[in-house]
Amino acid sequence: MKKSKKILFSFASLGVALSLVSVPFIAAACTQAKSDTELNADSAVKQLEEKYNKEKNSLSDEEKAKREQEIQEFKDAIANKNTNAIQQKIDKFKATKPIIFSAPQGKFWPLMTAVAPIIQYYNESHKHDKDFLPVVLKTQEDIKTFSQTELVNQTIRAFDEKDDEQNISSILLGDQIGASILNSKDRLLDMKDAFNVKFDEKIKDVHSELPGEDINDKSKIYSIPFDLSDTDGLIFNLDVMNKLFEIIKGAGGEVSGTIYDKAVAASKTGNSIPERSPFYAIKAKTTNNLNTMKVTDKTFETFKGVKDFVTQVYENTEFDQTKMGKVTKNGRLLSIDYQGDVFLKELVSKTQEQPKLWNLKANDNAVEKSVIDYSNLKNKESAQAKNFVALWDEYKNSIKHQQIKAADSTVSKPINFQSIQFKENGVIDWGGFDLMRFEAAIAFGAVVGDARIKQSPISVAYHLDAFKITDETQRKAEYSLWTKDEDMLVSSSIDKYSPESKQVFWEGGSSLLAVKSDDEEKNKATINFLNFLFNGKTETPDKKMIDNWLFIAETSGYIVPTAAVVTNDKLQELKTRQTELRSKFEAKAKELGENGKNFLVKDSIRDYLATAVYNLESAIVSLESILKFAKGSAHDTNYVGDSKSVKLAGKISNELLELSQLDANNNAKSTKSGKDVLNELQAEEAKEK
Repeated sequence: MKKSKKILFSFASLGVALSLVSVPFIAAACTQAKSDTELNADSAVKQLEEKYNKEKNSLSDEEKAKREQEIQEFKDAIANKNTNAIQQKIDKFKATKPIIFSAPQGKFWPLMTAVAPIIQYYNESHKHDKDFLPVVLKTQEDIKTFSQTELVNQTIRAFDEKDDEQNISSILLGDQIGASILNSKDRLLDMKDAFNVKFDEKIKDVHSELPGEDINDKSKIYSIPFDLSDTDGLIFNLDVMNKLFEIIKGAGGEVSGTIYDKAVAASKTGNSIPERSPFYAIKAKTTNNLNTMKVTDKTFETFKGVKDFVTQVYENTEFDQTKMGKVTKNGRLLSIDYQGDVFLKELVSKTQEQPKLWNLKANDNAVEKSVIDYSNLKNKESAQAKNFVALWDEYKNSIKHQQIKAADSTVSKPINFQSIQFKENGVIDWGGFDLMRFEAAIAFGAVVGDARIKQSPISVAYHLDAFKITDETQRKAEYSLWTKDEDMLVSSSIDKYSPESKQVFWEGGSSLLAVKSDDEEKNKATINFLNFLFNGKTETPDKKMIDNWLFIAETSGYIVPTAAVVTNDKLQELKTRQTELRSKFEAKAKELGENGKNFLVKDSIRDYLATAVYNLESAIVSLESILKFAKGSAHDTNYVGDSKSVKLAGKISNELLELSQLDANNNAKSTKSGKDVLNELQAEEAKEK
């Protein structure tokens, strides 16, 4: 809406007769609106001329003539005050210098499915705003990397190689490491007071630290917290848990609590453990020690409690060979996503001293005001180093595997059962997917994937459509073996190593990095879009305008952690909204009859409602964790990083992964001890400068 129309509308909405508004006042407003358009047009023409003069020596005569004609037509439109023609040419010019929002995620990943419609709505509804430039989303398919660090490096290279500005990203989905790289190259946009968003103090402080900067100055945010989520949420396959609980009880152990009650309820509804799963054939060993087990909800409140449960079950169970005929899938009791993050989080909780394995410290240098201190890593006698070795060996000793079925005509490889398995993540290897297929009992997993780990419109699209599985019989057969909503329990991440340990919080998700352009118009437009992204509203598929933070929660499961959102009131708002949408979903499913919850048969309204309900479950769980950190005493466990520390963290993750991976001979790829890995990390730290 143009400024003149806005003024008239505001008066009319107040019931003020237009006759009371002075004619000169209205005329002045209209003149101002034209002035803005003319100023934008003059600026566009000037930039087109500058660009043409810079490039004309490399243009063909035909291209020169074309460009000169375009510029002259633009000038003629301005001279003739042809408003429509001027606006069309301004829009065309703006399209040549878009604000590129780049993310190293697939276009069907949760966050991308949320951001894309917000950008589309912004471009349409704000295209006539002053300082507007269109926003273009580029995903992994465009930028060809899943790495946030590589995306930042691509952007820096584009500046160094003097790439065309229209091809350089203005907003990156990244992290603190990326912010550090951009800052070191003077390419991190300083938004000062123009970015009108407030964050909870504890969350803001996490994003106000950067190597080289003053550690006592928390006034500036370097990486903008954007899409937070538990990446190590505690997730259960309730049917498998019920089977394990019944085995424990049958052997004389005790089981009670809310989780047990939900497992019993799930065993009477939803889907059952299929015959292809190892859990179909699991049973207690003839001689076992399960009678000493006492399982309650507290068992699952600490990392150590879960691992002890897994170890006891693994050591005291075996497989009924009379039921193994149709077993074709590997199994594991506990699947863990993002194992490096989980390990470092546990390490901080286990170590009572405040500092981490490496920390940011003040540096007596006017330019480089802070540096990362690796003394705890280098000192084998530090509490952090000792606990690193102890925790590593604890995992190493807990990770066990056994072959439960030899390769035969039904399976090309031996079928294995593991106590704990770390996941590679990427496209297909996630703990939640193991749970969905009844191939795991518990996961420390990414809760944002809730809609993808049970029968849902999203899981059909992700696991069947994306892999071009079109045969109807095959689709029905596979779909029928997945969990239903009532078979799953998703809860907040564990926040203690043991009952005596300190409470901790790992900030899962990503940040936004605003890139400083040499074009001030792009910088202004970047800030304008970011303000809309955090403060604006977008239309939902059911034609309702809702805040963008809520839109993102409904369409992806992520939490945008502004100070206004990180409150108990907003948590209740999410729960109320979920209840409202669930009622609509159930009513629509009932209306559809026998295919009401058969997501192989598509229905746009029901599919939107179901997806929103499941995504809100993810958002609720994550906001509960964020609130425990923001309003409680939990310690932040995320590590400040630079190019050296990102390699060290990557090594920890890769070495953990190999502890649970099996080689071609069905042996563990790695048997390294905690001491071995610590020595290698120390050598890596000394080598990297």
